[in-house]
Amino acid sequence: KVENTLFRVPKSGFNVPGTPFADLFVNPDTSSTDNYLLDIKGVSKAHFKGFLRVLYPPNRALLTYDTLVGALELSSRWNFLELRKNIMQELDHSIQHMPLYAAISLARICNKGEWLFNALETIVLSKNAKDVVELMRGGIDDETIEKIIGLRERFSAGQKRDIRTVIRAICEKFPELDKICDRELMLHAVRSMEV
Repeated sequence: KVENTLFRVPKSGFNVPGTPFADLFVNPDTSSTDNYLLDIKGVSKAHFKGFLRVLYPPNRALLTYDTLVGALELSSRWNFLELRKNIMQELDHSIQHMPLYAAISLARICNKGEWLFNALETIVLSKNAKDVVELMRGGIDDETIEKIIGLRERFSAGQKRDIRTVIRAICEKFPELDKICDRELMLHAVRSMEV
C-alpha cells in the first residue's frame, strides 16, 4: 500500500539482495501469501507507479521522464543498484534532448557532473536570452542562475571565447565539477594538438 492505493505486484521484482525488501521474502508468513500487506510510508503514489513501470516494463518506449525520475529516486533509496544503473543509461540517452533546466535538475538528482557540465557550458555559450528565463521557469535556484548570468555576461562582453577559458570559469563558479573540468580541459588540449 502506498498512500491510499493498494498495489498487487509479483514479489520477484522486489526480491533483490541488499534491498530493504529482500528479508521480507525469507519469512514464510510474508513470502507466500496474498494476504500480507506492506504499507510503504514516505513515498508518493506517482513515484511508486514509475518505479513499478521500470521494474516490470511491458514497453520501455512508454517510459516518460517523470516516470524515470521517480523510479530513479526510489531505486536509489531502496538500493536497487542494477535497476538504478539501467535508469541512468536510459536517461543518458535522452538528456541531450531535454530543456536546459531539466538537464541541470536531472544532473543534480543523479549526481552526474558530466551532465551538469554539458548543460552549463551550453547555456553559458548560448546567445539566446530566453535560456535564462527558461531556467527561472524551470525552478533552478537563484544562486545557480546568478552564476550563469555572470558567466554569460563575462563571455558576451567581447572577451575572446576560448573554450579553455570558458571551462575554467565554469569550474570556478561550480567547484563540484572539478574532476569533470580537469577531464574536459585535457580532452580539449588533445583535440587542439590533433588539429
